[in-house]
Amino acid sequence: MNIWQLERQFIDRWAAQVPGLHIASTFEPIDWTQADPLKVCAQVVFEGIEEGGKTRAAAIVPLRYSAIVFLDLARMDTPDKLLAGAVLDGAICAATGWECAPGQFSRVDGGQRTLNDGCILQVAVSFVLPTISLSIN
Repeated sequence: MNIWQLERQFIDRWAAQVPGLHIASTFEPIDWTQADPLKVCAQVVFEGIEEGGKTRAAAIVPLRYSAIVFLDLARMDTPDKLLAGAVLDGAICAATGWECAPGQFSRVDGGQRTLNDGCILQVAVSFVLPTISLSIN
């Protein structure tokens, strides 16, 4: 399974936690300039490949992703804040204990810090998927 297929699987897991919410992928920009932008948005971003441990003809290749929740602070009301909490909880649940391949479990990890530019709050849950890569001889 490749990087983008794993990302799609995670998006599906997260979406199951918060039905009806569109979750953007790494390649989908979030448009804050549209006429009526969303107050709560979600996106999964591929962060990169970490160092892995090599064993003979195979290597464990840890892939890092972030599940990001964007909040339009100025426009949010109480129901939006409740939704934001459910979206963030859903990301944590989806990233915790996911067996992405037999015997390969996700690990919630450090990563992006919470960012706040005064308008948009960005909260991320980062996780690592330990995938196995086989050498080609």
